Amino acid sequence: MDKKEYQKRLPKKRVSAAGLIFNDAGEILIVKTTYKKHWSMPGGTVDQDESPKDACKRELREELGLDLKPGKLLSVSYEWPKDDGIEVLMFYFNCSVLGQEQIEKIKLQEEEIEKYQFIKIEKIREFLSETTSRKLERAIEILKGENKSIYLEY
Repeated sequence: MDKKEYQKRLPKKRVSAAGLIFNDAGEILIVKTTYKKHWSMPGGTVDQDESPKDACKRELREELGLDLKPGKLLSVSYEWPKDDGIEVLMFYFNCSVLGQEQIEKIKLQEEEIEKYQFIKIEKIREFLSETTSRKLERAIEILKGENKSIYLEY
């Protein structure tokens, strides 16, 4: 078997990256997309020949008009396939604390993002899906204390 044939047989997984962005009050930024039922973290799919960190930076620029540098990797999670058969690896990066002046510069990508808001961390389960809430809670624990990245499976 030649190399191209071999590569065609390898499994395909979706890779995504998201950024944790806070305001001065310690609230986290979430976005309401045009294509999902629940609110989400800002971020998206990693493109071909793009690192997860670069994808996070690109997605924040596209979705919010913010030029932020993703910092510490907080967690990587694996999501088992659902009905669609797609496996997902999700990278969460700590991105920034925004002041009011930066928040006022947010410009939404209207085709994908309906609105954004900052919420108290205790309220994430009211807005995000159960799986996303659990991943985010773990990422925030890392941010607040342990100082180690973690691997999760859902």
